[in-house]
Amino acid sequence: MKGSASFSPAAIAVLAAAAVGLLAASVLLRAYGPEPAPAVGDDSFGANSFSVSAIGHAGFYDMLRRLGWPVSRRLGGDPLRAAGTFIMAEPKLEHLSEAGGFEPAAAPRLLLVLPKWRGFRNADRRGWVGGATLLSPATVQQTLETALRSCGADLPPSAGSPSPAEAGRRVQVARVPWPLKWATNELGPAPAGSGQIQLLRDSGLRAVAAADEGLLVGELDYDGGVIWVLSDPDVMSNHGLFKGDNAAFMVALLGGLISAADDGGPAAPIVFDEAAHGFRKVQAEPFKLLFSFPFVIVAILLCATAGLLALAAVGRFGAPRRTRPNLDFGKAGLIGNGARLLGYAGHPPLVLRRYVGLTVRTVAQTLHAPSGLNEAALAGWLDQIGRARGVRLSCAEILAFATHIEAEKKHNQARLFQSVRDIHRWKGEILNE
Repeated sequence: MKGSASFSPAAIAVLAAAAVGLLAASVLLRAYGPEPAPAVGDDSFGANSFSVSAIGHAGFYDMLRRLGWPVSRRLGGDPLRAAGTFIMAEPKLEHLSEAGGFEPAAAPRLLLVLPKWRGFRNADRRGWVGGATLLSPATVQQTLETALRSCGADLPPSAGSPSPAEAGRRVQVARVPWPLKWATNELGPAPAGSGQIQLLRDSGLRAVAAADEGLLVGELDYDGGVIWVLSDPDVMSNHGLFKGDNAAFMVALLGGLISAADDGGPAAPIVFDEAAHGFRKVQAEPFKLLFSFPFVIVAILLCATAGLLALAAVGRFGAPRRTRPNLDFGKAGLIGNGARLLGYAGHPPLVLRRYVGLTVRTVAQTLHAPSGLNEAALAGWLDQIGRARGVRLSCAEILAFATHIEAEKKHNQARLFQSVRDIHRWKGEILNE
C-alpha cells in the first residue's frame, strides 16, 4: 500500500474538542441530573422509592420532596445514623437481614408498610410491571413479624392472649372490599381505593385508622420509640396515591407519626430504607466510573481519539507518493495541453486535414518523389510505391476522407481518430519504420 494522506490538524482539533465537550457535559449531567438508581439488582419495577411502576413509591418520595420535606434514602452499606423518621415500605424478606435492625436511638420513629403485591416485569417497557398478583396472607404476616423482630420489637398481646409470642401467631391478614366506614381515624383525611383493602386483625396494635373489618394504621411503642404499621400499601403506591384524599392521608400519617414520637429530637430527616429492597451503595471508584453511564461515552470517544492520533502519527507503508507539479513543462505536457486547446476550439477536422497533408509531404520527401506534383498526384505516386512494398492502406483514400470531412464540417469522433491511426500506420508501413 502506498502512503496516504494523514489526518489534518483541523480534524484532530475537532475530535479533541468533541471529547472535552462530552466530558464536560457528562460531569454536568452527573452533578445536576436526576439521581441515578443504585446499580445493584434490577428492581426498577418493584415496590421501592426508585420505581415508577404502578406498585412503586417514586411518586410518594417525589411528592414529599416537592413539599419541602427533607427526604433521603438509605442503601445497603450505609451506616445506620440517627434520623428523625425511617420508612421501611414493603420490605423483602430476603433483604431484611441485610438492612439491619433499628434501635430507638437511631430510629425513634419508624413507618412500616406491609407488602401486598408481587409484580412481574413488563417485557416491552423498562420500569413498568406487566402484571401483579397478591401475596399470600402468610407472607404478609411473616414480613410483619420479621421486620418488628429485626427492630427488637414484637406485637403486643391482644385481648385474652397469654403472651406476645401467641399474639404474634394469631395476627390475621384480612382483605375486604372497598369502600369502608372508618370507625377510628385520628389522621383526618379518609383513604380511598378500589378492589380489596388489606387490613390487620388481632394485631394488638393501637388503632390510628381502623374500620370494623380491621386495622389500616396501628401504633406500637417500644423502648422509647414508636412504630406505625400501614397494612395496605395501595394508599401510597404510584397507582393509588392520588386517588381521593390518599395524598393528604399520607401527609397526615407522617405528621401524626412525627408528633407521636415525643423524643424531643428534630423531626427531620425522613429516610426511606432501600436496603430492605436489596439496593446497595455504588462504590465511587474512579476506574469503575469510566465504565458507567454517562462516563462510558467519553471513555469510548477518548479511546477512538487516541487511536486516530496514533494512526496519524505512525510511519506509512512503502515509498511516499510523488506529488505531480502544478505545471508540466515536458513534451507530453505541451502536446496534451495543445490537444486540449484544439479540442476546446472545435476544429478537429481541420487539424486532421493538416496532419494528413504534412504526413504525405514528409513521406514524399523521404522517398524522393518527383517535384511539381500536386497533392492528389503525389498521393497516387505514393500508392504505387506502397503497392510495390505491400502496403495495405491507400494514401489517396485517407487524403480524400480528410478533405471531405474538412469540407463537410461534420465529423464522427470515432472515424476521425481512426483516420489518424490509419495515416500513422500507413507512414510506418511504407517507410518500414
